[in-house]
Amino acid sequence: MDDFSNAIIAAIGVSAFFCLMAGVLATFAIVVISLWRIFNKAGRTGIYAFIPLVSPYQWSKIAGQGTIFAVVYALIVTFGTSSAASEQTSEPTYASLVGLVSFVMYVMIQFGIARRFGKGGLFAVGLIFLPFVFYPILAFGSASYSAN
Repeated sequence: MDDFSNAIIAAIGVSAFFCLMAGVLATFAIVVISLWRIFNKAGRTGIYAFIPLVSPYQWSKIAGQGTIFAVVYALIVTFGTSSAASEQTSEPTYASLVGLVSFVMYVMIQFGIARRFGKGGLFAVGLIFLPFVFYPILAFGSASYSAN
């Protein structure tokens, strides 16, 4: 291949990279704004969505979970997963258990969020697997928060 072909290929690669990064940043911005709006709809201060220990606690309280559940989830999400991931072994250990418990609690919270906003089980599944699509629907749609 000649130098011109290599330059074209490099330009296409760089352009694709920047387009991908722009998409990722746009998705991130939409999710951030959505989380802020969801917290506001639930009667919480929007900034709570971004404070590391407070966010998972508030998220579980919005979902209707008890205080003990909320504290345990906040501690696991904030501290447990990072310390558990540093242990590298081939057998199931503390890291596996923390990851499993964290995921189960996350699923419970997403179902609680869907229920509190008047949505069904399929919407909760969407919140679990496609949060970047379903958080904006929850934030900017007609759904309203009900603490009951």
